[in-house]
Amino acid sequence: KEKFTDHKDQQSPIDTLGHRAVRVKECQGEPGKPYCKTLILTNTQANDSGYYRCFYQDIKAIFDGTTAVSMFVFVRGEDCKQTNFLLELKMSVLIKITSDFQMMFEINVLLFIQLEEPPLLLEGNEITWNNKRGWSVPRHIFENISILFGFFCSTSVHNNEHRSSVYLVQNIGQKFYEFKLFPEDSPVELMQGEALELNCTALVEFNTGVEFQWDYPGQKVITRPHCIFTFSRFRVQQHGLEIREVCKQDAGEYTVVLKNTRAALEKRLNFTLIVNVPPQIHEKEAATPTNPYRRSSRQTLTCTATGTPPATITWQWRPWSPCLDPEDAVNPIESIEILTEMVDGKEKTVSHLVIQSANVSAMYKCSAENKVGRDERLIYFYVTSFGIEMEPSEDPLEHDLVRLKCNADNYTYENLRWYRLDPQAVPPELDCKSLHQYAGSLGGELSFQTASNNWVLELTFTNIQLQDEGNYVCEVQNRRSGEKHCHRKYIPVKALEAPRYRNNPTNQTVNVSESLQMECDVEGTPSPQLSWFKDNQPLHQISGILLQDSNRTLSIQRVREEDAGLYTCRACNQRGCVQSSATVSVIGSDDKTNVEIVILIGTGVIAIFFWVLLLVIFCNVKRVNQADIKTGYLSIIMDPGEVPLEEQCEYLPYDSSQWEISRDRLRLGKVLGHGAFGKVIEASIFEHDKKTCSNTVAVKMLKEGATANEHKALMSELKILIHIGNHLNVVNLLGACTKPNGPLMVIVEYCKYGNLSNFLRAKREFFLPYRVRETNNMIYIIPPFHNTAVDDLWKTPLTIEDLICYSFQVARGMEFLGSRKCIHRDLAARNILLSENNVVKICDFGLARDIYKDPDYVRKGNARLPLKWMAPESIFDKVYTSQSDVWSFGVLLWEIFSLGASPYPGLQIDEDFCKRLKDGTRMRAPDNASPEIYGIMLACWQGEPRERPTFPALVEILGDLLQENSLPVRKKKKKTPTYYEILKSHSMCLRAQRMMASHSLPLDNHHKRRSDSPATQCPLGTYTFYISVGGLILT
Repeated sequence: KEKFTDHKDQQSPIDTLGHRAVRVKECQGEPGKPYCKTLILTNTQANDSGYYRCFYQDIKAIFDGTTAVSMFVFVRGEDCKQTNFLLELKMSVLIKITSDFQMMFEINVLLFIQLEEPPLLLEGNEITWNNKRGWSVPRHIFENISILFGFFCSTSVHNNEHRSSVYLVQNIGQKFYEFKLFPEDSPVELMQGEALELNCTALVEFNTGVEFQWDYPGQKVITRPHCIFTFSRFRVQQHGLEIREVCKQDAGEYTVVLKNTRAALEKRLNFTLIVNVPPQIHEKEAATPTNPYRRSSRQTLTCTATGTPPATITWQWRPWSPCLDPEDAVNPIESIEILTEMVDGKEKTVSHLVIQSANVSAMYKCSAENKVGRDERLIYFYVTSFGIEMEPSEDPLEHDLVRLKCNADNYTYENLRWYRLDPQAVPPELDCKSLHQYAGSLGGELSFQTASNNWVLELTFTNIQLQDEGNYVCEVQNRRSGEKHCHRKYIPVKALEAPRYRNNPTNQTVNVSESLQMECDVEGTPSPQLSWFKDNQPLHQISGILLQDSNRTLSIQRVREEDAGLYTCRACNQRGCVQSSATVSVIGSDDKTNVEIVILIGTGVIAIFFWVLLLVIFCNVKRVNQADIKTGYLSIIMDPGEVPLEEQCEYLPYDSSQWEISRDRLRLGKVLGHGAFGKVIEASIFEHDKKTCSNTVAVKMLKEGATANEHKALMSELKILIHIGNHLNVVNLLGACTKPNGPLMVIVEYCKYGNLSNFLRAKREFFLPYRVRETNNMIYIIPPFHNTAVDDLWKTPLTIEDLICYSFQVARGMEFLGSRKCIHRDLAARNILLSENNVVKICDFGLARDIYKDPDYVRKGNARLPLKWMAPESIFDKVYTSQSDVWSFGVLLWEIFSLGASPYPGLQIDEDFCKRLKDGTRMRAPDNASPEIYGIMLACWQGEPRERPTFPALVEILGDLLQENSLPVRKKKKKTPTYYEILKSHSMCLRAQRMMASHSLPLDNHHKRRSDSPATQCPLGTYTFYISVGGLILT
């Protein structure tokens, strides 16, 4: 079907002689039928035969006879030319034939396919003939035929064979399979001036017509009107785009559109280009301003830069003269503002340097820098210092020394002169051009100040008189323009006046122990100096007597009898002295006063006594035993059998020359954890040049308001870490900051994956047990990526082998702590950190853990303890040894193989729990623990500490399991007895008997003796016995 409308005039090609054309045009309607369209086909061919329909375009329901009319057109003639077909997928072939003779009788028309000689006759029920439509051939007939083939029809009339011309048929495709745009990385960054080449490839069905359309930012530049290009930077091929010498305008989104119009398919590929442009400072294009800046004025310097990526703007400066006094050679900076603005359609970085007060001339340098370049601009900041100063006072008195200084910078001004204005002819506004008409010229001493590059014309009055009061003008001349400038200064001169009283002191009568206040209200020029006398004796300020407001006020606290008398105030200045007196009378006796004093003193003593008593009681309540400094705050301690707890802090040394690190080398970051007393902070540590960052570390420090005991506890932890030394499976000390000019900091290794408990819980969904069982043999399947060195442990699955590896490393770390005579006391997954390469490290959060909010710490008595991890002897007897750490290690194993679950799930941790634990209650095996692993847990949970394995033995057992890679125990050569061989001892056999008899594992309903197990006998010689515990059979 082909649609013809007047909106799309179908001319293929133009209607000229010998060419075919199809046209739709308007025609004149009839009465009652105003609408008319005519379809004209010129130079028709046989292929034009078929049905033609005229219908209303905007009506969806099209029915012949109502909203449409159809007509069949048959084109005949023997001069039918060869016709080509494009055969699309899933499309039947319609072949139309004609004849120029009268069909008065039925004829037999045959259809042949022209692949090679001889032609092949096509036959079958699916190949049909229609007098109006011709031959109809299904598509599947040609699936195994070559890409290009031909058809022709043949018939025989009166023994004469008639053949049609050959119809060529070509298979064409429609589907798009794969598209790629090279380069594949997007966005791509190029420097300005480099070349860009884009190439698009498409994998499609054979002979699929694909059109490439490119849309790119530079396209607008090429087609911009009124622009003439002597050459083009752009070269567009069908599947490629090349741009030479890319510029800023070429940056943006590039799109290539692949189209198959016949199949109405369209695919788009996008590409982003970033053109890096070195920064350019916009103000350099304009003329540099040379006008000076007024001294002490507020000024703003601006620097505007463009570039990709956006430039970073910095400011530098230096004084114009290097010999200035540092106090004067500063232009204080009020602020530096950096903004991003759109100027002329470009994104620009604008920096404003605001100078609070322009004091000295200087050179400022604005630097704009990005990763591809740098640009600089020098700004010459000239400060004019034309002004007048008066010394030593702005309000001189008669006969004072007065100096007027006219300052003008040598860069701008010259020809300094002093004038005094005529008081009778002072104009309302100062006019320098006519200054000589109403002012008299004065002299002065001219000098040049090299440091400030200023001329100074000084006018001196050694003994100024009242007639010297008036307006003085300094005149200067601009070096460049010759214009004159003036500044005026008024000198007020005050006449000297003798002191005089405005109000004389009055006589007063006061009672004993009351307060007394007397005023000396006097004035004069200059202000008089005041002094007080009592009974003609000088009166000075002592306890109980206060002289205030430059001796204008005399105050006496708690007047006594001896304070009665004649009080005189004397006022003196350069013009003379005056004095005035008043009498003070005191009523009452001092005896009554003494009784009051005794009462007050007694009350004070009693109050002090009670305060001291309360302080003593408070200190006794809050006093911390020195031995509790470690037990209350920290986990890892030295074995008390080696060094008493109260002496550990003083016993261990600290060498500041080896461990001290300057606080300036640390840059603190986010808080990793915090407790009631301390916190752990992620930090970056720099080299000694304070520029090169060497590593990320963790910093332990106290919170604000920490007590001396907490400070001592952290110092003890520091010394213990020094004593322990370095080990792969222990969080190692890197340094400390102990100097008194800042907080105490302990710097240790940083472990990026956090504590083991949280890590295991997060990896539960990615846990892959790596073995499957076939017949009697074990086959181990390990993912191919498991052993690949991957920095991010979050991206790798967790396996049984990893869990054994974690357990082995913890055992090694605890073995090392034991060799250093140290006990951990809080061994749990929360205190195990995971670092790179699957390395676990034992740590001690100590002060940085808030045990008051952590549910793993349960109150027992006055303390909060990790009861679920503690051995019975630690809970009941407060005994901590390496063997009590072994018990905790067993609980840690349970945490690891349960993937971070909380121990003793579903149980209330209270006194009853502690009793059941002492009576033999134990946890059942985790789901992921093998019989061997669970056997190790039970061994660690033996009630008697000496019957538990040691950490060296645990290292050996777990090392064997890890090395074998398969978990079943294999036969070993004769060597140091392992725990499995220790189980064969007579005492272990007896314990196993008791365990079976008493069923001492009430937490596990499966802990029952197997019915097929033989009776256990324990002779003193060699024996074999079986214990069935939760599926575990120990032999």
